[in-house]
Amino acid sequence: MKQRYDDIDEYIADLKMEIAANEQCATHHYNLGLALLSKRDFVGAEEALLNAVRNSPHLAEAYVQLGGICLERGDLEGCLRYNEEAAQCRAKFPVPWSNIAFVHLQRGEPDKAITALKKALKWDPDFVQAKNALTTAYYMQGDFEACEKLCKEILEKEPAFAPAWNNMALAQFDLGKYAEARQSAAKAAELAQQELDDGRAEIESGEKELADAKNQIESGEKELEQNRETLPDTLAQEKDKLTQAKNSLIDAKAQYEDGVKELEDKEQALEDAKVQLENGREQIELLESALKEAESLLPSLETQYQALEAAAQTAEQ
Repeated sequence: MKQRYDDIDEYIADLKMEIAANEQCATHHYNLGLALLSKRDFVGAEEALLNAVRNSPHLAEAYVQLGGICLERGDLEGCLRYNEEAAQCRAKFPVPWSNIAFVHLQRGEPDKAITALKKALKWDPDFVQAKNALTTAYYMQGDFEACEKLCKEILEKEPAFAPAWNNMALAQFDLGKYAEARQSAAKAAELAQQELDDGRAEIESGEKELADAKNQIESGEKELEQNRETLPDTLAQEKDKLTQAKNSLIDAKAQYEDGVKELEDKEQALEDAKVQLENGREQIELLESALKEAESLLPSLETQYQALEAAAQTAEQ
């Protein structure tokens, strides 16, 4: 598989191939479930996540996701059951405890919700969603002062967290702090409107990206159609180029072979020249030896010549 995917469908296809090769890999089943959830394919995601926990019964994250799927279809009991399973797998995992509390709040059971939320916050004291759910539970209990106090604690760290402003406005209203409640409600409305505007901006940006992608697809399809029309001519041209290249290669190979033959001939001629040179050196050495011998005989020859001249003169007299 690749390190990074830009196409979710390609990622899903690769995951399915990996699973086909190794059906016991819980991680691949889990990742497939998350990918299908991103496409809101809840049926396929549920099947993949169930396969994940079959292969790894203590995969708490998979149980949490299964609980989310149950919640999506309004099955609070299923959501509670799966999150309790996740909490049993990993007691220090705060997310399932927060989800358990959410179910109890939906059922109007703030006491049970508070018990679960305190466990979530024990393992993650900065879990802002759990803290805000706890303010809701306090409000449902009628403990408005505890609700307001905790909302203020949340807003000290997360001043732009609209749900806390909203819960604090409710608590302040019930405490009779109407001016403060009005300010808190206005802040909650302002932040909610800002989130709404940001969401709209993201939607518009997404729509623009989608339109750009559509234009690119249309442009690509048009280019593909043009390429299909010109493809025969292009192939013929490329075939001619290939033939020319092949002929050039044949010529180059012939030239290379001729060059190799010529080089071999020159190497042979050089060897012959070396032999001739060596023979010439031997002949020179013989001539030099004969010359030296002749030079050594020259004095005796001159003496004999002088003796002959003397003898000739004597004979004439």
